[in-house]
Amino acid sequence: MRQSITSMLKPKKKTKKSTVLVVEDDENIAFYLKYMLQREGLNPVMVPDGRAALDVIERFRPPKLILMDIKLPFIDGARLVQHVRARPKWALVPIILLTSVSEERVINRALSAGANEYMVKPFLTLELIARVRHYVPEGEL
Repeated sequence: MRQSITSMLKPKKKTKKSTVLVVEDDENIAFYLKYMLQREGLNPVMVPDGRAALDVIERFRPPKLILMDIKLPFIDGARLVQHVRARPKWALVPIILLTSVSEERVINRALSAGANEYMVKPFLTLELIARVRHYVPEGEL
């Protein structure tokens, strides 16, 4: 059956994209993460430091996922994880930490604070996408 030209030209229904909060102070990495998440059909909300992230946590509804650096200006990632877990509406939001720190003590502190996953930079793009999709499957877009 052939589609009419009118039906083909009608704008498709916009689907609401799942939001991912990205807390990253390195502009190059932030740009790359934004690009990668948009290509996956997600809506990245970018913040450059711990203070801005805390403002988002206190004022807005929770995203589907948080990608966060652990070494951030003003408030570090481990403390932000604690803030997220202390807020009832945000408490169950999955958190993936991305950082260049690979010390066991730092990793343990972040996971003990409540982070779900920890990836060391430089990360493999396909691995990060797989982990993102674990928490935000394509059907949930």
